[in-house]
Amino acid sequence: MKILQLHNRYLAGLGGEDSVVEEEKWLLEEHGHTVEQTFVTTEPVSGGKLGMARAAGNMIWSRDSYALVQKVLREVEPDVMHVHNVFPVLSPSVFKAAKDLGVRTVNTLHNYRLVCANGLLMRDGGPCTLCVTGSRLNGLKYRCYRDSLILTAPHTASQYYHALAGTYRKYVDTFVVLSSFAADLFMQRGMVREKIVVKPNFLANPPQVSTEPKRNVITFVGKVVPEKGLSRLLPVWCQHFGESNFTLQIIGDGTEREALEAQYQAPNLVWRGWLDRRDVLHEVATSKWLVLPSTWFEGFPMVLLEAMYSRTPAIVPRLGAMPEIVGGTESGLVYEPGDPDMIRALSEAIAMDEVRYNEVADLALRRVQEEYSPDVSYRKLMVAYGTASGNLH
Repeated sequence: MKILQLHNRYLAGLGGEDSVVEEEKWLLEEHGHTVEQTFVTTEPVSGGKLGMARAAGNMIWSRDSYALVQKVLREVEPDVMHVHNVFPVLSPSVFKAAKDLGVRTVNTLHNYRLVCANGLLMRDGGPCTLCVTGSRLNGLKYRCYRDSLILTAPHTASQYYHALAGTYRKYVDTFVVLSSFAADLFMQRGMVREKIVVKPNFLANPPQVSTEPKRNVITFVGKVVPEKGLSRLLPVWCQHFGESNFTLQIIGDGTEREALEAQYQAPNLVWRGWLDRRDVLHEVATSKWLVLPSTWFEGFPMVLLEAMYSRTPAIVPRLGAMPEIVGGTESGLVYEPGDPDMIRALSEAIAMDEVRYNEVADLALRRVQEEYSPDVSYRKLMVAYGTASGNLH
């Protein structure tokens, strides 16, 4: 099979979605398929107000991208065009370009931009589904993209235009989503279940499992920004667990770090800053627990898979796909958002005896091996391509 990967990079360099694209290319080529790639990269808007207006119009429907994709499709002649991101340069015009040439199209929805102006389903530091269950004008009302009415308007206009035109319904054959949670959410906005394939991300290069003993450490890895929930975790830790025999270590940096580090100090609270990947993996592998106290739905945090593969189970809130990834309370700890149940989960993690802990850690490893391996991901990818071609595998 020949596959054309089409992808709009947000910035020069490698981001999370870019990594998934490359890993799927590797996976497909490992199984004997031919993969061609066409990428564009988002560049800063120039030309003042006129430039912004032109960029906004192109985000809704780009004639240049339509022409580019038709040219590439005629040259490559793929069996399937797999689109990973169209925002903001490519635009949904690429789907009609493929349909007009009779090429089947698969679209991976890495985020929630199809139903949310900022793509995160987040507002005021917490989850928000107003544009899923209600009017898309809520995005404008709350200025959800960069807190700007002007910058939010093109996103809302695009949502309305393509909903009325039926762009995604008519021109996309199969949608790939990362979780059952995402599938349910998109269906609330009218997506047909038969066109959805749930295919989580996978570990292309699993970390080497450490043979070192686990330490009484709970580790956070990520950006120190409001949506990651450290401003809720840290006061709970310092007030209730500051004298426990466990250490909480924070690996990462971000806009909130300076203020939070100045405000929250305890003998068993350690701020590590950014570490290189090898050191991060080592710290996670030798910790007893990973904690991800996010206050938004998250997409598909790969740090959960890396931790589970290292037999380090995770403590997560019951938000979005996180409980689904972790596998519930058999292979991790899940708490209801809010301080009381967070305290309960942390207390359980600290008090858990070695026999029970090893059972949970073993189940975490087994889950990631059985559900998030390259082989499983490949089979689901073939289901997506088969569904797009009307030939269910």
